[in-house]
This record gives sequence, structure tokens and C-alpha cells, in this order.
Amino acid sequence: MTGSRTAASEEFEEHAGLERYRRGLRRRGEEEIRERIELAAEARRAAERCARRLTRDFGATEVWLIGSTTSPHSFRRGSDIDLVVRGLPPEDFYRAGAIIEEEASPFAVDIMDMDVVSPYVRERIIPREGVRLA
Repeated sequence: MTGSRTAASEEFEEHAGLERYRRGLRRRGEEEIRERIELAAEARRAAERCARRLTRDFGATEVWLIGSTTSPHSFRRGSDIDLVVRGLPPEDFYRAGAIIEEEASPFAVDIMDMDVVSPYVRERIIPREGVRLA
């Protein structure tokens, strides 16, 4: 009888340990999701600042946000901000990019010219998941 109690006791302890482990994993997973959502919201605010700067200081007529910043669950530490811009004069493109990088810090920013991006981005990505910021 003592042997079976020991086996049952060990099984119970193993189960209890497994449950603690599962709760810990769930808690870490929930924390990671919360962190990603907060990080994506911060990146979104940075993207909005960039869009205002691009229109105000450089004359951009449209600014679209695409990529992982549009989906908080996809955004991760190290993700960048992808902006597609129309109306940015070619001679200002690189200067605007440098200023926008500072504006969006600590996030990296990729700026793409609407007239140069692939038809796939223009015709599929932007209409389906793009967010117009300006």
C-alpha cells in the first residue's frame, strides 16, 4: 500500500510541477504579447510623426504604412516601419529619409516611393493591409 501511495504522490507532484510550468509559460506568453502590442503602438505613433513631417516639411501628398507595424501581433522587437510615399521630390528623398530615421528612433524606417515600388505592393499590399497616414 505504501508503494502505491508513493507512486500516486510522485504522480501528483509531477502533475503539480507541470501545471506550474504551464502557468509560467502562459504568463510569459501573455507578457510577450502585451510587449509586442505596446511596441507596435509606439512604432505606429512614430510612423504618424514621420508622416506629418514628410507632408509638412517635404511636400509628400500621400503616406501609407505597410508591413508588420499595421498588425500588432506580427510586430516584434527589431521590426522596422515601412512607409510608402507619394509626392516626395526625388532630390529630397535621401535627406527626408535621414530626418525620418531620427524622428522614428529607436525604430528603423524604410521609405519607398509609390511610383517606384512594385505593382504587387501598389495594387495588392497597400489596398489590403495599408494604413493611410497622410
